[in-house]
Amino acid sequence: MRNIGKSRIYVVPELSTDNEQWINPDFGIPKLRTHYDNIKQMVKEKNGRAMQEKERERKGKNGKIIKVAGCSPIREGVLLIRPDTTLADVRKFGEECQRCWGITPLQIFLHKDEGHG
Repeated sequence: MRNIGKSRIYVVPELSTDNEQWINPDFGIPKLRTHYDNIKQMVKEKNGRAMQEKERERKGKNGKIIKVAGCSPIREGVLLIRPDTTLADVRKFGEECQRCWGITPLQIFLHKDEGHG
């Protein structure tokens, strides 16, 4: 940190004590890699094929190359929050994502010491 120009630092150390986190109790294992590996195994067991992780190309009926996105069962989202945003506020947002789109929040981290400028 001491070698980075002060104007490029976006972390305010004095606010680090305000950071909060939540891990979904249904998640069980807090290591995302383990969870991801379990999903891969489940996909293989359910359909007998490996999960298509990498983007690939295929030829369409018209001969054009079509890019097919790979599977990414774990996604990360970033929210811009106000200084008065609480962990409860973000958890409520997560509940709405679950209700509307079936997206299950696994972890929430509020970094209130970042992004000040």
